[in-house]
Amino acid sequence: MPRTGPYELGFYISPDSTPLLDIGCNTGELMQYALNLGVSEVHGIDINRVAIDKAKAVFENDDRATVTHTSADNIPLANDSVNFIVCSEVLEHVPSHLLPAVISEARRVIKPGGRFVITVPHHGLFDFLDPANVRFTFPKLFSLVSRALGGGGRDAGFEGEKHGVERHHHFSVVELSQLLSPEFSIDTVRTRGAFFFPILEALQFPFYRKGWVDSWAFRMLSKAQELDYRIPWPKRLAYNVLVVASPGD
Repeated sequence: MPRTGPYELGFYISPDSTPLLDIGCNTGELMQYALNLGVSEVHGIDINRVAIDKAKAVFENDDRATVTHTSADNIPLANDSVNFIVCSEVLEHVPSHLLPAVISEARRVIKPGGRFVITVPHHGLFDFLDPANVRFTFPKLFSLVSRALGGGGRDAGFEGEKHGVERHHHFSVVELSQLLSPEFSIDTVRTRGAFFFPILEALQFPFYRKGWVDSWAFRMLSKAQELDYRIPWPKRLAYNVLVVASPGD
């Protein structure tokens, strides 16, 4: 994960971001990045059991990290227990009726003066290109392509959970501000990425289906996406948004 500028998530993490909570930690990549940077205590949660099992294997012998299988509206940490929370590409997966509870839980566990960094798809000109929503817009086409490719894709790990794969919601900055208030106030807004990102994400789809996310080709596509994120696109064109928020009084 790069730390080259303010349009990238890693820029905001430092050794002082301890303890750090990663909401929607997936397989633990960001947690590992934080540890490598000098953060001494990290916690990760995710609703996807397959992802959590992989993360647990990564940190099995590392007492600096804890990984828990749970949903984001039920964080297994004490009040005022973390200095830094990351919630990257997560809120768009959460059903709308659960979003207020997720924000309330984040506010409960964050210490006064902490930082809450969020990235989500942005409601801009190119949000209709989101390939993750093809399954909902063109279900027959999605089913046909998925059967042809095989594999479990993103559905793996959601069976029997509080919610499954949801239609990606693209947030406007105003909508994010309303969701976070009064628990948090937004300090920084970075709109980033444009139509290149969803196209590259569509090219990644076969790799997700086959579980080839560690392949060199998938990593090259991810690197190209990171380059797009470094471009400060105006709100109208931006496909993604990063916000840094502080807990309210």
